[in-house]
Amino acid sequence: MINHSRNWNELGKFIIYLIADKDVLPAETLTTLKELIKNCPDRNSKIKAVYNYMQKRTRYVGVQIGIGGWQPIPAEYVDKKGYGDCKGLVNCTRAMLKAVGITSYYTLVNAGKNASPLITGFPCNHFNHIILCVPGPNDTTWLECTSQQQAYGFLKAVH
Repeated sequence: MINHSRNWNELGKFIIYLIADKDVLPAETLTTLKELIKNCPDRNSKIKAVYNYMQKRTRYVGVQIGIGGWQPIPAEYVDKKGYGDCKGLVNCTRAMLKAVGITSYYTLVNAGKNASPLITGFPCNHFNHIILCVPGPNDTTWLECTSQQQAYGFLKAVH
């Protein structure tokens, strides 16, 4: 287990360890994704197509018991069952984007109007949500993967 008092780099490495090898998708899904994006004229439309595909096929279900509070369920499970928590849904969307050649990053955030301020001198899991970061050549797209209504590339500000 990670020693939280060491540094942010060690915490990041631990999160990477937890999501490692959780991005495998079945061959049928890979075929579906290639078909889904075949007429997309650009990178942004591919990202949007995958995001909308996930919104139509999945639902949010909280999984915070044991290691489930930290580790996502595998992308293959989310793809097959059609549900997951923020970790699982982000991980599955990340896997789908990877399958179509787009890099994205599993990103820990502290969300909500009651979110505590980040204590930068105390590296630990201050975070309560996961979103997806999709860097682009000129801008970054942030995806909220737990909502079936949230518009593509739009994050709701909470005050």
